[in-house]
Amino acid sequence: MTIIEDTSQKAGQHQNIAQYCQEHGVILRRQKLNVGDYIIAPKISVDTKAGMGEVYGNLVQDHDRFRAEGIR
Repeated sequence: MTIIEDTSQKAGQHQNIAQYCQEHGVILRRQKLNVGDYIIAPKISVDTKAGMGEVYGNLVQDHDRFRAEGIR
């Protein structure tokens, strides 16, 4: 299996994901993504959040962008 990490993610920010992939034979590749922070191609997209404040900002303050990304 290959997991693709968005290049806009700070390298090493989620070291636990990189470690899990290495330990379980999962290929972790970096490339620009249109949506989310990680993708298990072609159907699953994961968007990581720093905390509930970021979730609130996405749902309330920046809802149009967040909705458009969800539709994509």
